[in-house]
Amino acid sequence: MMTVDFLRSRHSVRSFTPEPLSQEAVRGLKAEITMVNTHEAGMHFELVCDDPAPFKGFKASYGMFKGVRNYVAAVVDTSFPDSYERAGYFGQQIVMKAVGLGLGTCFVGGTYDSSLVKVVLRVDRKVLFMIALGYPAQNRQTVLSSLAMKMAHRNDKAPDGFYLPQPGYSLSEALAIMPWLGKGLQGLACAPSSLNKQPVMIKVVEPVGVTGGRQVAASAFVNDPNPKNLVDLGIGKFNFAEAADGVWDWGNGAQFYPNR
Repeated sequence: MMTVDFLRSRHSVRSFTPEPLSQEAVRGLKAEITMVNTHEAGMHFELVCDDPAPFKGFKASYGMFKGVRNYVAAVVDTSFPDSYERAGYFGQQIVMKAVGLGLGTCFVGGTYDSSLVKVVLRVDRKVLFMIALGYPAQNRQTVLSSLAMKMAHRNDKAPDGFYLPQPGYSLSEALAIMPWLGKGLQGLACAPSSLNKQPVMIKVVEPVGVTGGRQVAASAFVNDPNPKNLVDLGIGKFNFAEAADGVWDWGNGAQFYPNR
């Protein structure tokens, strides 16, 4: 379980120093990636070090990134159920591991040259996104990356903006029933998001066929289930689950099970 403060400590970094990743960082990331790849069907994340090619040049990155030499490629077999969502979830797990190792990170959905990504693809796998990582370069942001960060912060929603009230379940009523919901929304509010759309929402649902015990549950969903939004759904679910301490079912509209 991660604290909201730790989740909030992550922020998108787009400018990096040329310093190589420490052996400790490489070992820690590889261990986390191996754990995911071993236990999660269809997931095949790969750490690539000292390879600036996919991000090099104005055409690939539009000036948004500077000094990217290390990345994690999300190589995924999309024939598995909920593969986009699960890739986002475990991608964020790897991101937070990197943050704990003192690295800066940024999810990259498309501003890289996919033909230069140094991974071997099988016919049933593709790169869904990249995670740029390294040591943040202080005061070395490009003009465009600085503007992108300002736009992102301007569009940030407050935690209660991620809750969709339902009849009989205003936010205050939902918090009275599910006191952990507040921390979950705080965690969701600081989750990274493709193009800063922040599409993930939480609402209360009444599970069908439940008699006695817990009568309601929290559900996470995106209105437009396109692949990028489903990746965001997974990222948001990770942050919510860590902050609220529980686990999710997979799927758009699936419910949350708190550990307490």
